[in-house]
Amino acid sequence: MLWLGDKEVFEMTTLDFQSSLPKEPESLHQGDVFLEVKQNEKCKEYCQRSLNNILTKRFKWQERLKCYDLLGRSCKNSWGEAKNHFLNHFRILTSVDGERSQRVAISSHNLGVVYRKLKNYDEALNYFEKTLNVIQNIFGDKNMQIVRAYNNLAAMS
Repeated sequence: MLWLGDKEVFEMTTLDFQSSLPKEPESLHQGDVFLEVKQNEKCKEYCQRSLNNILTKRFKWQERLKCYDLLGRSCKNSWGEAKNHFLNHFRILTSVDGERSQRVAISSHNLGVVYRKLKNYDEALNYFEKTLNVIQNIFGDKNMQIVRAYNNLAAMS
C-alpha cells in the first residue's frame, strides 16, 4: 500500500501489503506492472476487470482491497474517481483492522491528499488528523511519519 505524495506521485513500498495477500488473480499483478510504467488506463482496465470478477465470485476482502488501492492510485488526474476508490479501500480496512493500524493510517493519509486536491479542506483536515492520531498511537512521537502528518496538518492552516 502506498502513500500519496503531495506532488501526485506515489511513494513508499508495497511489500508489507502485498505479502499479506493471498494468491491474486493474474490481472492484479498486471495492474501493478501497468501502474509502475505509468500506463494508468491499462491499470484501471485490468483492475476493474478483476474487481468485477472478484465481486461476482465472492473473493476475499484482501483482493477487493488491492483492487481499490490500485484503482485509486491509477486515477492521478481524476481526483473524484480516486476518492471513491480510496473510500472503498478505507471502509474495508477499518472494518477489518479497526481504526488503529498502520494500513489505516496510510489509507487515511491518501484520502486526506485526495480531499485536499478536491479543495474539500474540512474533509482533508479530518483525514490528516486521523492519520496523525493513528501514527501517534502506534509509534509515539518518535517516528518519521509523524513529521509527514504534522506537515500535512500545517499545510491546511
